[in-house]
Amino acid sequence: MCAQSHSTDDLVVSASLDQTARVWDIS
Repeated sequence: MCAQSHSTDDLVVSASLDQTARVWDIS
């Protein structure tokens, strides 16, 4: 699993071994 945050938006994108990606709004 990995995750990456965006510097100007309140978004985090995560990816996992089952080949899914999720975008999280953390605002």
